[in-house]
Amino acid sequence: MEILSATQSGLITMSNENLQAIQTMLIDFEEGWNYTNIDDAMAFVRDDNNMIDFQSPRPIRIFPSKGFILPVDAKNAVSSGVIDKKDEKNCLDELRFEFTKRLLTREQVMMLDILANNDWKRSICFSSPGGSDVSMAMYRKGYIKQNGMVFELSPLNTLNDRFNSEKMYENLMKNYEYGAMNNPNVLTDYYARRHTNQYRLHFLSLAEDFVSKAFAAEEANSQREMLESMGRDVSMLPKAVDAKTIAGYKEKAKNLIHRSLEVMPAEIVIDAGEPTASNNPRDNYSVNGKTLPAFNDGILHDYVGVLYMVGDVEGAEKLGKIVADQLESIIGYFENEHVVITSNPQNTKDLYAALAAYFKLYAGANDGELGNADGVLAKRTQKQIQYVYSTMFPSILDRLKEKAKENGESTRRGRQAGRYATMMFEMEDYAEAMAIYFGIKDAPAPQQNEIPQQGPSLEDMMNPQ
Repeated sequence: MEILSATQSGLITMSNENLQAIQTMLIDFEEGWNYTNIDDAMAFVRDDNNMIDFQSPRPIRIFPSKGFILPVDAKNAVSSGVIDKKDEKNCLDELRFEFTKRLLTREQVMMLDILANNDWKRSICFSSPGGSDVSMAMYRKGYIKQNGMVFELSPLNTLNDRFNSEKMYENLMKNYEYGAMNNPNVLTDYYARRHTNQYRLHFLSLAEDFVSKAFAAEEANSQREMLESMGRDVSMLPKAVDAKTIAGYKEKAKNLIHRSLEVMPAEIVIDAGEPTASNNPRDNYSVNGKTLPAFNDGILHDYVGVLYMVGDVEGAEKLGKIVADQLESIIGYFENEHVVITSNPQNTKDLYAALAAYFKLYAGANDGELGNADGVLAKRTQKQIQYVYSTMFPSILDRLKEKAKENGESTRRGRQAGRYATMMFEMEDYAEAMAIYFGIKDAPAPQQNEIPQQGPSLEDMMNPQ
């Protein structure tokens, strides 16, 4: 502080970089030791003598730090079934977590009290990792793992693994009961689909996790073999993953998708329900200096991609046909219904979500390495996307243009547009932006998350032979 004060008064001069480093050091001064054992913290906050009067209507209880230390009793964790005996060697001695907020509500403090007194004698589970500040603080550190429909506090040192994979696999495949959703006489309506989408997402998330493990192992094995062939020392690298283990990962991913389709058949439990804007800014579309929100709806198109990735081409093609039928019915509605209805921004998010799903279906089927570029689904999706850009979009835009002219509106950009012209410009932007994002049209600059171009170009689609 004396050095900082001296620089401010001019007694000491230093570079801006050094000055910034000192300021950062002062700000972060407490970070290294700003943790308290959770038992001590709870005892401190209960003691009325530690309350502070901030000239508020009443004194305020405070914690002595913003970080907490939760000791781990590995033997209790094994006895209670929180972890398996074989995982005890990977158990942490303590869990350290902290809060970004400066205020905790009473219910959050009650949750901390449960953590302090549980001593790992039973599981502590959350319905969602984002449901409370406590669960979020633990989740950010990797201490909460998904077991299926619940998220369980875990003492295992696996920061990058969001799943208790084996336990979740057993729950989804064997332990959970799914009612009669596979009965065509049982209605899974709009409200029920809010839940069925979540159930499908759980299957998908774990399947993708197994696929990721398989691909990561294959890549690591390939790099190891390459280094060995070059005579390099590979003794410090992780051991090669055997082919049986990799095949097991892929088999489990395949089983999860088929189990989901068994209990929630694609023809009976309709997939789409309520389009939502993506939470990830990288998913949004960019065109003409504007950013357009991407809309998502449904899970089944991602199922098709997983089946291709694990080598189940027959299953992917079979499911892909069902999904393509459903998505094309949505797209067809927007083509054939009155243009004023289908071009209303309140409705078009359903179209953009369906198109995004269809693009992903197309990309998976046409993938040169993992897909089936000569298959029925690849050819069908190529043909449909070509039709959308050569016929459907031009038809809708022409009808909007006529409505704008009938309404006395300018149909030139840069002027104050009326109702129909605004709809037309927005649809033009979305059509172009999605074509760029999904790799059908070349972008002025590289786009994030771009899917490599497959099949005919946008120009070919707009000018069919």
